[in-house]
Amino acid sequence: MERKNLTIVGGGSTYTLGILMSLIEEKVTFPLKSIRFYDIDSERQRFNAEAAKILLQELYPEVEEVIYTTNKEVAFTGADVLFLQIRTGGLEMREKDEQIALSHGCVGQETCGAGGMAYGLRSIGDMITLVKDIRQYAPEAWILNYTNPAAIVAEATTRVFPDDKKLINMCDMPCIIMESYADMLGCELWDLVPEYFGLNHYGWFTRILHRNGEDLTQKIKDCIINQGFSATSNFIANEPSWKKPLKICKPC
Repeated sequence: MERKNLTIVGGGSTYTLGILMSLIEEKVTFPLKSIRFYDIDSERQRFNAEAAKILLQELYPEVEEVIYTTNKEVAFTGADVLFLQIRTGGLEMREKDEQIALSHGCVGQETCGAGGMAYGLRSIGDMITLVKDIRQYAPEAWILNYTNPAAIVAEATTRVFPDDKKLINMCDMPCIIMESYADMLGCELWDLVPEYFGLNHYGWFTRILHRNGEDLTQKIKDCIINQGFSATSNFIANEPSWKKPLKICKPC
């Protein structure tokens, strides 16, 4: 398989090293030639990038080049895949989004309710500009957008770039919860067939079936009521599933 050139946009994020651990785990199925970091905060991303160099040297020496830059042309030119995880306004604005909403008796969450709307309105402009800049330097690259609030940003980019078939917006939260359900039941993730609707962080599983047709919904409810529940992700924990299996409760 041809090795890819990856650019991580938002390289200063605290999630960046976790993303690298996932990439290391998937290096056979998604081999990389180079990794570039792009962020407007040069100092914040420098710590991540220098740590990444050590990490990749030890665990992924096949990566030939690791660079970090605040120059969009350098970051985007020649990229095959770009992973976007920006936070417009930084953590300072996240705190305001949540606290202002709470002060008015509204949901104080960064991607839902009043806070989510404020964050979304800030994010949309930066995302549209970013996609335009990427397309100037990397017209054929895949863009994987992981920026919150995912539903609002996805709707905006879909409207502005309706013909861009290589622009994908995603959220891993449903998958994280599904992993927890699978572990709870003592089965594999791919054994489960969910019925799900809603928006990012405002979604509902209406029914969970086993691929053999068995309805597992009530069994899951019973597990949660009797033994508790905590959605955890191997992606966030930076551990492959075989090394650190999820244990939410005893298999029911």
